[in-house]
Amino acid sequence: MMFQYISKFMSSKKGNMIGFGIIALAFLLLVGSVATEPSSPINSGGSSNNGGENSGEGGGGSNAGGGGNTIGSSNFNNEVIFELNSTILGREVIKTTDFPNMRIGSSVEYEELTLARNVRIESSAFNQDSFSYTIPRNVIQREDFQGILIMPYPKDGIITSNFGIYINNTLFSVEESVSRLPIKILKNDIVNMGSSQIRISTAPVSWNQFLTSNSQLFNEVSILAMYQDSRFSKRQIDFVLDTDEDSLNFLRLKFSVVCPQGEDGSTPIEAYVNGFKVMSQNPTCVTRDSRGTILSAEVPKSVLNLNSRNSIEIETFGSYQTSLQIEEVSFNSQNEYAFYINRARNLEDVFIFGDFDREFLDIQINSQRFSIPRGETTSIRTRLRSGRNELILHDTPLEIRSLVIEQLNRVD
Repeated sequence: MMFQYISKFMSSKKGNMIGFGIIALAFLLLVGSVATEPSSPINSGGSSNNGGENSGEGGGGSNAGGGGNTIGSSNFNNEVIFELNSTILGREVIKTTDFPNMRIGSSVEYEELTLARNVRIESSAFNQDSFSYTIPRNVIQREDFQGILIMPYPKDGIITSNFGIYINNTLFSVEESVSRLPIKILKNDIVNMGSSQIRISTAPVSWNQFLTSNSQLFNEVSILAMYQDSRFSKRQIDFVLDTDEDSLNFLRLKFSVVCPQGEDGSTPIEAYVNGFKVMSQNPTCVTRDSRGTILSAEVPKSVLNLNSRNSIEIETFGSYQTSLQIEEVSFNSQNEYAFYINRARNLEDVFIFGDFDREFLDIQINSQRFSIPRGETTSIRTRLRSGRNELILHDTPLEIRSLVIEQLNRVD
């Protein structure tokens, strides 16, 4: 019935004109809806490209290389507006520098002055036989002269008669047991006596003890001069710090100390960094550890010269073999960053790309918190505002190999 009504209406001239007008208006509305494309500001609800598009490592956005791409009939280029590479957050990072096999301290060197074999000393009422030796003047006058070492070897390792050590006819000591041998006479004991004659004699016998005698036989008697080798009593090591000032916590020195035979560790090892004393410790020489004793000291950041030369001075009057390890200890706790949006009128989209040590990274941009997948680009345009934007990384500890934010600009 409706069809008949329309046919009747269209049969009139006036009805024909109205019908054509309605058809033309409908066609214009249809064409307008197809041709019209709404514009989107940075903070609008839509997004021109939500994530999921794969990108190569270290890249980001729809065109990591940037520049000169054509989408439809418009040209676009990429601009990196934020980048974070090779960063570890919330975990201690140690960078080491090794100085192996160093000799430190003062050591003693020996020079044999005389050696006599089959020496017999004897005292009786009628005879006095002794062993004597005069130390050369040029030996005593040396600046590094430390004293004399007397090494008598009794026959069969037995002392049959006590014997005395005399310095310029003044009794220095009486030896009764081989456990006290050898005998050390320091430089001051010799110089204070005014001369340099060393004599070894048994106890004297008075004239009325003609039936008594004291005698001692030595396989050999050796006298050695002791010299101080102080070339390594002070050692200086220079190094340069290249760790970032904001992340460096402190410097740690680690000494691995081995004691030579005869060293008891009673002399401390002292260390200075840029003139500031950081360590004074005694090594433990009685240890089964092949590395010896480990001594360590922390150097405060305030005494260091960042990005410049630093010096470590090591001093000791002992004698040690050591290896030094310098550890730059860093801890980066910074998880808040800022980036800026440029040329907002030509902005088409903004992408973030990350390569990190987890599947998803919990981040916050301005007031919006969300997760991004590793190795994929994600559009973040709808979460941004013009000008300054804040980025917070909520997952720590975290190792970031690459984190890039780039904007896609439309080139008119």
